[in-house]
Amino acid sequence: MLNELFPFCCFTVRLEVIKERRTKVSRWKAWQVHVKVKQLVRLFYQRLQHWD
Repeated sequence: MLNELFPFCCFTVRLEVIKERRTKVSRWKAWQVHVKVKQLVRLFYQRLQHWD
């Protein structure tokens, strides 16, 4: 189930990035989004390892 969720997460992230670009938000906000995404991915993989 988590494996199915992961591509969806990536897709959602891509949508967010596209939105950021469209609104031409500052690079700082884009960087913050990037960091948040990294944290989410890390959490995701930690959970995967716990479930194995």
